[in-house]
Order: sequence, then structure tokens, then C-alpha cells
Amino acid sequence: MQPATVGGGIGENVEVFKNSFVVWVLDGKRVKPGTPGAVQVRKESSKWYGKVKDSETGRWQAVPLSRDKGVAKRMLAKLIAEGDAVRAGLIDPLDRYKGDDVREYLPAFKAYLKGQGDGERHIKNTARPIGKVLDAAGIKTVADLAKSYEAVSDYLTSLPVGPRTKNTYRQAIVSFVKYLTTEKKRLASNPLVVLPIRAVPDAEKRRKRRALLPLQLQAFVNVVTTRPLVNAQTAIQRRKHRPSSRVAVLAPTTVARLERKGRERALLYATAASTGFREGELSVLRVCDLHLEGTAPAARLAGEMTKNGKDATIPLTGEMAAALRDWIKETGKGPTDLVFDVPGYSSVMRNWKKDLRAAGIPYRDDRGRVFDFHSLRKCLGTFLRLAGIDPAASMKMLRHSDIRLTMQVYNDDELQELIPVVNALPRLTL
Repeated sequence: MQPATVGGGIGENVEVFKNSFVVWVLDGKRVKPGTPGAVQVRKESSKWYGKVKDSETGRWQAVPLSRDKGVAKRMLAKLIAEGDAVRAGLIDPLDRYKGDDVREYLPAFKAYLKGQGDGERHIKNTARPIGKVLDAAGIKTVADLAKSYEAVSDYLTSLPVGPRTKNTYRQAIVSFVKYLTTEKKRLASNPLVVLPIRAVPDAEKRRKRRALLPLQLQAFVNVVTTRPLVNAQTAIQRRKHRPSSRVAVLAPTTVARLERKGRERALLYATAASTGFREGELSVLRVCDLHLEGTAPAARLAGEMTKNGKDATIPLTGEMAAALRDWIKETGKGPTDLVFDVPGYSSVMRNWKKDLRAAGIPYRDDRGRVFDFHSLRKCLGTFLRLAGIDPAASMKMLRHSDIRLTMQVYNDDELQELIPVVNALPRLTL
């Protein structure tokens, strides 16, 4: 079929055609190709097609039109006329995309990021800010996006967050618009590339974290294990004005649920401190990622689940492997189930700070250093150094690319200096 050209009345001299294709049929029903006993039948498409030249690539391509031949001819003639006008410079080739809903491009953008090697967590954390920016700035179509600089800038300025978070939002929306500009060719240029990057104060560039002593961490985990149940009992005592010496009576099912809740959170913290897995990595850890039998138990995560995009295999202590094995058995989790039910980061930190208060551990010490969830990685790095582990092995355990990060950022020098002093003191019993 020769490509159509325009001439005479609209639709008079254009040619349309129907695509033909082969299907497999058995007993009058369409079946999968290669089905035993099935025969091949050639069919025609229900719609008429036409060939038009792409104004950007110059290549001819078949496009579906209409079931009605007359309507299909008129549609094809219009497309050809538009293509000629674009090539003649009479109209903007991007005009046809101005009414497109920008949200319809988000699935393709996420697929593009995945093809670039980005992990699922990074893709999710990129797509979420994009949706928020589009909503807040009132961006619905590609045309809106082309003139959205002021609205997006105002929204980022008004966000009640720090400059680091604002820069994260900026990077997400800019990368999305760049994709629409360079990959999808929906915009002539990226109108948001000139959005200013917020200056991050030195105090915010790197949060100063601290580690705990092993006994302090153990005490913290012990408190976390019982806190949900103790809180519920205390709440009932206060509500019913019971004497504090009496223990509130809860239903057995409620007790079991609260105990399980405390054990899960304590096990989550302990796993983080013994493996170095981050909160996001633990949130996607599945039962099938754990290898708890044999003499070398380990946890494995595929590259798309880790921060650096590389596969991670972390050995587990015998005690940790046994605790995880008991937890999986108790909860009846299957191979594809998540090991932990980890809520969003804000919920994790709310519970974390409450756990710290219950254990009598300040979130921020008098030197401004914090003990947050990520500090568990610093605990691991510090414990490895205290145990005299080779720095190269510690670096591998923490999955760092720079030994200075392992030895300086993820190591608490104060604990290193004080441990020998504490060990030299006489053991007193009370």
C-alpha cells in the first residue's frame, strides 16, 4: 500500500487499508498459537488504517483510524495535511500534545527509570513528590506544564520542610519534565530546569548521629519488646482510676496482639543493628530473602531493593537467625510475605521517639547528636571496630564505597576510647 497524498477534496484521493493478521482457532474458538489441533485463520482488522509520515522522524507509519471507511479517509487526510503544515513551518508540531494529561505519562516515566537501573524504592520516592507538585501547582495538561515555573517555584518555597527535602522535590519534578522533553518530545524545552537549588546549611548537610553501648542497645530493645502491652495496661489503669499497683486486665487476644507488636518492632531494630540494613531495605525484605538454616545464615536483597543498586548478602548471627526463624513460624508467614510490617518513615520515627522516651534515652544529646533509626548502622560500625574487625571487612559489611565513610562517619570514637576504661573498673553487684 502506497502512502497517501493530499489532493482534490478532503478524503477523496487518500488510500486506507485494513491490517491482516493470523489467529489460531480450535472448535470455533481462538486459542494460543501452537495449540494441538488448532488451525491458522487470517483475519482483517475491524478498523481502517492509513500511512502518514512522522513530522519528527520523517518515517512512514501505519495509524489506526475508524471502522467507517469514509470517516477513516477524512481522518487520514487531516493527519496528512497537519504533517505537511508542520514540515512547512506553518504550525508547531508540539501543539497536538498540549491537551495531554501529564499524569498519563507517569507509568511510562517509572518504566523508563527502571530501565535506567533505578531500584523500586528510588522510583517510588521519585514518583511521590511529582504527584504532590502536580496537584499543588494545579498542573493537569502538558500545556499547564509548559507555563508552570512560577507555580512550582512558589510551592517549593512554601513547603514547610528543610532545604534538602525541597531539593529532593525539585529534582523529582525536573527529571520528569526532562523525560517529557528529551525522551517523549512533548515539550520544546524544560521550563523547570532553572528552578533554584536551595542552599543547605552546614548543620543540615550531615546529621550528627551517635551510637549506644551494647548494653544500652540491649536495654533499649528490651523496653521496646514490652512497651505496647505496658502502655495499654497503663492507659486502662488511668481511665478507670485504678491503683498503680494493680495490673489492668486485658483480653488474651489483645495481650497476644500487643506482645507480637512489641516483638516485631524490637526484632526490626535488632535486625537493623546486626545487618546494617536501612529502614527502606527492611520494609521490602521478604521471607524468601532469608536463608536461616545451615551454618552460614544470611539475608539477601536484590540490587533493585538496595540503596546503592547492588545485590547485598549479609551474614546473620546464630541468635538473630533463630529469632527470625521463630518470628516467621509464629506469624505463619509464607515465602513471598514481608518479614516486617514497616509503616511509613514518619510513623517509624514517631514510634522510635516514644520507644526512646520509655527507655530513658534522649533522642538528641547535649552535644546535638541524635540517635535515630539510621544510627543503628552507626552502632554496627562502632561495634565492629570495638571488636577489632578489619576495616575492609567492616566496609564490606556496611556496603560502603569509601573506607573513610566506614571509619569516620559510621564509627563513634568516644565509645572506642571509653570501652577500655569501663572494662578496667571493678565489677560491683547491688
